[in-house]
Amino acid sequence: RLLSAEALLRWQRSDSEIVPASDFVQIAEQAGLMMDLNEWVLESAASAVRHWRNNGWPDARVAVNVSPQQFVAGNFLSDIARLLTRHSLPPDALELELTEHMLQTGVAILETLHSLRMIGVATALDDFGTGYSSLTSLERLPLSRVKLDRRLIADVDHNPRAAAIARSLIALCRNL
Repeated sequence: RLLSAEALLRWQRSDSEIVPASDFVQIAEQAGLMMDLNEWVLESAASAVRHWRNNGWPDARVAVNVSPQQFVAGNFLSDIARLLTRHSLPPDALELELTEHMLQTGVAILETLHSLRMIGVATALDDFGTGYSSLTSLERLPLSRVKLDRRLIADVDHNPRAAAIARSLIALCRNL
């Protein structure tokens, strides 16, 4: 059965080409548009979950990537609570995905993570296994889920070492 969906930002150009977020997010950041874009993504995702729950998927949930600017904004927690209320969604309908690099930025991040957990909103560590990956992060952060980077698991069917690493990380995360 389908357990959840992930909101992925894409841009459809006038020629119908689909452009991945990695090709335009940096431009949006430089132009000062990320907060507006992030709010639109969260609003769209919450609206979609409400629609799914009203139309045959009563336990629908959606994962949404959160930018560092959005997460450290002073009103992020209350914005999330208002979003859930506005769409009549329980906290478990939403999962916020954060990169490990973003989680290395201080006490305010940790406090917000704990607050999100207290109100029942799940948080996920996205793309674990790349760049800044740290077992310390897994130990100290109040996370609901760890998502292994696709490059880390791409060869698990053909490479015994890749399979061993993936199995070990999955076991570690389950035990935490």
